[in-house]
Amino acid sequence: QNEIVSYVVLIPYFQSLDSLIVKFLLNQLGISSEEELDGTVDLGQNDLSKHMKLLNLYIVKSINENHKQSNSNTNQCPPIIALAHCSAHGTKVYDGTVESMSLACALNDIGGVESINSNSLAMYDYVALGHIHGPQNCGSEKIRYCGTPLKYSFSEAKDEKSVTVVELNEKNSL
Repeated sequence: QNEIVSYVVLIPYFQSLDSLIVKFLLNQLGISSEEELDGTVDLGQNDLSKHMKLLNLYIVKSINENHKQSNSNTNQCPPIIALAHCSAHGTKVYDGTVESMSLACALNDIGGVESINSNSLAMYDYVALGHIHGPQNCGSEKIRYCGTPLKYSFSEAKDEKSVTVVELNEKNSL
């Protein structure tokens, strides 16, 4: 029926952005400086989280503009789903003996990979995260690690595996 029912954004392994890319994104968003950006991005976030949020603001703005220009029967943008392979603060990780908040999480580093603040993904209607093998919500029920359907190491031998199924009924509704 030529109707857009959802947008899906694929976010690969993410590192802090080069300063030229940051300047480009600020310009595209009409933000004159990183200091002005600090009003829209939590100052408690690391550079990776700030850059992720900056990129996401640009992506969502671009999708909304694209939707307005499309031949859609509705002015409201359909749900925007993000698939991201990253680690987010507050993630529970299995240390081989006890499931607990890892010290690495507190240091914004999980498995040697810098983690992001889950707030930097809050603009999406649903975020499916990868990288962590245990299913769990991350900050809210709309930001979730699905886990893995298979056991990938001996440390996961006793873990119960599952598949997460999500149904989006309409914008902002799981």
